[in-house]
Amino acid sequence: MGEMRGHRSIHFSMTCQRPTVFMLVRMLAATITLFDIVATGHADSQPKATKCFVNKKLNICSVTMAGDNLELQVGNTQKISVERRGHCITRRQNGLISKSCNVKLGLENDFVYGLIVRSSTTGITISSPRLEIKIPEFKFSAEGM
Repeated sequence: MGEMRGHRSIHFSMTCQRPTVFMLVRMLAATITLFDIVATGHADSQPKATKCFVNKKLNICSVTMAGDNLELQVGNTQKISVERRGHCITRRQNGLISKSCNVKLGLENDFVYGLIVRSSTTGITISSPRLEIKIPEFKFSAEGM
């Protein structure tokens, strides 16, 4: 009988600690999100109209940056979200700076994985197997790191 009580008290003790564990996990996730915003130096920005090339065709796009993520409205028809996945690599060579990240491209009814390269000379290039987007006005700088 004593064993059963011990078992029950251990079970009771573990169930009482579960909300604390879940709360700690939530706090950790919030801290990581906050750290990501601080590390990238950006919160959500205002949309900026600029020229962009989608599969080599010139368009006017509205771009909203949020750290390494961005949202792109191509004309009045196509909306594309670009979400960073994993870590990024920053390269410095001969005074040029570039940062590349794996991304998930959210299309209207689908998504595809690709790569975003932010360069101090060529601006932003987003590549995937079926889509290439270039935004030359958004140059990358050491301040954006």
